[in-house]
Amino acid sequence: MRGAPRPHASGLRAELRLLSLAGQFNEAPPTIYQELSISDIKFPTLRVGDGSEVVLSPGNYAALLEKNRDQGERGKAAATHLATYGANAHTYAAIYNATLQRDWFQARARNFDSTLDAALDGNAIPRAVVETLIDATRAGSAPFQRYARLRQKLLGLPSYHLYDSFQPIYRSDKSYPFEQARDLALASVAPLGDEYVAKYKRFISGGRIDVIASLADLPTRGRDALDYGFNFWPRLGGISSNDQIADFAPDARNITAGVPEPATWAMMILGFGFAGSALRRRNTASAV
Repeated sequence: MRGAPRPHASGLRAELRLLSLAGQFNEAPPTIYQELSISDIKFPTLRVGDGSEVVLSPGNYAALLEKNRDQGERGKAAATHLATYGANAHTYAAIYNATLQRDWFQARARNFDSTLDAALDGNAIPRAVVETLIDATRAGSAPFQRYARLRQKLLGLPSYHLYDSFQPIYRSDKSYPFEQARDLALASVAPLGDEYVAKYKRFISGGRIDVIASLADLPTRGRDALDYGFNFWPRLGGISSNDQIADFAPDARNITAGVPEPATWAMMILGFGFAGSALRRRNTASAV
């Protein structure tokens, strides 16, 4: 005769319940990060060469790195902006540790040997794929280093830093209406094949890009973050999720999206060309 079940007995149902109960706790690290990085953080003001003052919020900081031609001012802006986060380095380290502990708990609770295996399981990606990509990237860094040296030469800089990588090599005052810019971008991907062009055309014409984003579209005004495919809001998490999109403009104005400069389009087209060449080389190698 079997005895009464133990109140704390383990089993599949108990394990699933445990994982379910941990769901709210698992959201704690990104929530803390969001409150610290958006709600509580205070970005400093920097006086630039023309006498104006710039609040170094993420959006203003990115714009300064792209538009300010003075390397010294870009370097000062970078040091000042990053110091804002550095002042909370211990808190960010604690959040990162909590994220690692959360991922390790989830991996072990689901009987994975590592957090990498747990992350790849949903899409059935072999671990070797990621490891090969990392190894190939490390082994193939020489062209990127050469590209950085070439940019330094063309920009006429005595040294080259990460904050210099946002500077367009060539300047132009020409502007493009959105419709023309859209058509140019569509034409630029033609070398990648009809299937890619068709998908890209659906993307840019399927309501995923708002040229003017009204306040009704801001996440804090009720829009579900999962509605966004492409957006003008910075992500607090990884690029694979839209669950941490933050507003960048809390005032009552509409936000007009700036059309990229010609140099930006050129860099994008060059990137597509490299991608197409890599795909062709891979297909040729596979055929052999």
